[in-house]
Amino acid sequence: MSTLDLDLVRTFVAVAERGSFNAAAARVWRSQAAVSQQIQRLEAQLGETLLVRSSREVRLSPGGERFLVYAHRLLSLSEEAAAAARGQSRTLVRIGAPDDIAAYVLMPVLAELRAQRPDLAFEITTGSTRELLPLLATRHDVVLGIALPGNVSGQALSSLPLRWAGDWSGRGAVPLALYPEGCVMRGQALAALDAAGVPWEIAISASAVTVVEAAARARLAVGPVGVGLSATDLPIPRKLPALPRVELRMFVGKSDPGFADLLAPALRKRLGGRTSRRSKAAT
Repeated sequence: MSTLDLDLVRTFVAVAERGSFNAAAARVWRSQAAVSQQIQRLEAQLGETLLVRSSREVRLSPGGERFLVYAHRLLSLSEEAAAAARGQSRTLVRIGAPDDIAAYVLMPVLAELRAQRPDLAFEITTGSTRELLPLLATRHDVVLGIALPGNVSGQALSSLPLRWAGDWSGRGAVPLALYPEGCVMRGQALAALDAAGVPWEIAISASAVTVVEAAARARLAVGPVGVGLSATDLPIPRKLPALPRVELRMFVGKSDPGFADLLAPALRKRLGGRTSRRSKAAT
């Protein structure tokens, strides 16, 4: 077998993670046709079908699932080898987190840790907890997220209250800005409104906390945000039912290079400080 072309491997990983040739094309800066050709070349080199294509989806074959584990390792090792050649010794940590946790908690903590450990390098991917957790074994060393119903794995970091952001007159249905189906915060918000008998309608389906914040500032919609996981200048409606707390957890993969032991206490410290300050401000 010929030596594997890392460009082909990188394109395969993009298709596997994005679930489509079109989405992968945008990530690797190639046309959809070029991505398809690269996958065919890689499959020819390996003598194995990696992806199963249909009119609706692209999914990994059994061989593709096995190869994906090694594909990530190949790409990580190539980056480490290049750094070593430049005389730069580093430890790469791959972290997945929802965008609100990444923006308001993770980024500041990582900046502090890298100031203490210049050898650390981070590869961060944002998405929902449900999207990130299945990739813990292959794509991420550590995943931060909200505890999912029925899932008791991971390490507890903090219990954070939720609050409403936005403005509502108290008349008619509440216009909501919510994350997509399956989001824990979405479920908590709708359950609280239904229990209180408050009518609602979904005005904005958001994929990022910045969209919910923008809708709240413009007073176009109301949405749930985590205390300490959102901007401090958002309006607060006064006529809506209280929201429960959510539990933030850290999930650690077998490939974690011992970084979780350093990350967990730093996250707990950051979350504890932000929660207490924001809780006082919201009361």
